[in-house]
Amino acid sequence: MTVKFVLAVLCMAAVTYFTRVFGYLVLHDRKLSLTVQKLMEASPGCVLISVVAPYFATTNPADPAGLAVAVLAAAKLNFGRVGFLSDIEPEDWEKGLEEVLDTDYCRRTTALAWQLTRYGHVVGKGFAVNDVVLSRAAMARLVCADIFVNNELMGSVRADGFLLSTPIGSSGYSVGAGGPLLSPEIRGVAFVPICPFLNTIPPMVFPCATIFRFELKPGTTESYLTVDGQEGQLMQTHDILEVQSIADAVLFKGRGISFLERLRTRSFILADPVRHRENTQS
Repeated sequence: MTVKFVLAVLCMAAVTYFTRVFGYLVLHDRKLSLTVQKLMEASPGCVLISVVAPYFATTNPADPAGLAVAVLAAAKLNFGRVGFLSDIEPEDWEKGLEEVLDTDYCRRTTALAWQLTRYGHVVGKGFAVNDVVLSRAAMARLVCADIFVNNELMGSVRADGFLLSTPIGSSGYSVGAGGPLLSPEIRGVAFVPICPFLNTIPPMVFPCATIFRFELKPGTTESYLTVDGQEGQLMQTHDILEVQSIADAVLFKGRGISFLERLRTRSFILADPVRHRENTQS
């Protein structure tokens, strides 16, 4: 055990107790709201100090920004135009946060695990909550790929791209590309070809644990792999993309609103199509 190690431990202990004393001096005569009390119980001080606090001491502005996004996503706040997954509106954030902290119930849904292999070497892998998309770049040419499902050849398909979507991700790109809208309770994955040549293959739904493999063929255009709508990864001819759906891999705390209520409030289902048409035309 070195002197530096001992000093580091002593300094960490001193900072921890100083933080507790400082917190007592600041908050001992203040009454915390019920929401703040539950939030502190859910996130103990040791977690705040060791995990959250370092993000505020960093010089990289992306770190606190990423932390803020993660907190908002965890709270399921709706700041978007559709907000299909969100349960809490900005004006009701305190009430919604109390409800989330009050329950131990968690909803489970499907995720996707992906891996990109190039000449026998893994060059990328990860997980997706919404979708994994293989698509062409700016050039108006088609992506050519051999598609295998559980090691069985589905076919050699030419299209603008291919999309695999989880149930909770099916309300985004999948629906826009003509794919099915899946209930979050379904343990499955949607396979959606994007503008296939001569409409040779339809959208399909497969059960969880299905393994998809896309092998890019010679002559394919410049292609990109995009995961959950984030920055794309350039792919090359002969690259192999494998995607597997995993049941119950993602947990959302709280019961939330029903699937049909989400569809109605996000305008996926129009309660009165005639009135909606009149309002859009006026």
